[in-house]
Amino acid sequence: MLKTLTMALVLCCLAGCRGAGAEIVPLPTPASAAPLQVSSSSLMVAGDGFISERYTCDGLNVSLPLAWSGLPPSTKSVLIVFDDPDAPDGQFIHWIVWDVSPEARPLFEGAGLSGDASVLGGGRQGLNSYGIGGYGSPCPPHGRTHAYAIHVYALDEPLGLQAGAEARAVLQAVDPSRVVGHGVLTGSYRRK
Repeated sequence: MLKTLTMALVLCCLAGCRGAGAEIVPLPTPASAAPLQVSSSSLMVAGDGFISERYTCDGLNVSLPLAWSGLPPSTKSVLIVFDDPDAPDGQFIHWIVWDVSPEARPLFEGAGLSGDASVLGGGRQGLNSYGIGGYGSPCPPHGRTHAYAIHVYALDEPLGLQAGAEARAVLQAVDPSRVVGHGVLTGSYRRK
């Protein structure tokens, strides 16, 4: 499994982290939603806004710890989307998790192990833009800084999709009127 993931990351880096011609599906944009607080104990390093190498293709390729607060009482499930809006094709999804129980927080380091269909709290993982289920670490071309965003959406109903769904299908299944809360955490990474 590790060999397959490593090969996928290498091929992606050579291609500049493109989604292999996949159509861009906009992230949900709720008309009105409560702001959520999203944090990661390890995302920022010394306050400089850079993602720790540990969570990238140059490190351990494990998902970072993630916490959120401020979920509205009507929240029935949580959707997490980790994307790279700086990708050459305009969208690259590194991790997508849905139907996480509102009570299941935080997600600990490594919760998004590739090949696992679910995460703590009953959440389901889908195929990222690498074509692999689970977390796929940031891996921009050498010498380029990419910005990354982790969106956490509070939904008033579960999506009910099966684990392993493509990120595109998950995003298309989200009805923006069902989003009752949204928060985003941003960070950057530059390969040496």
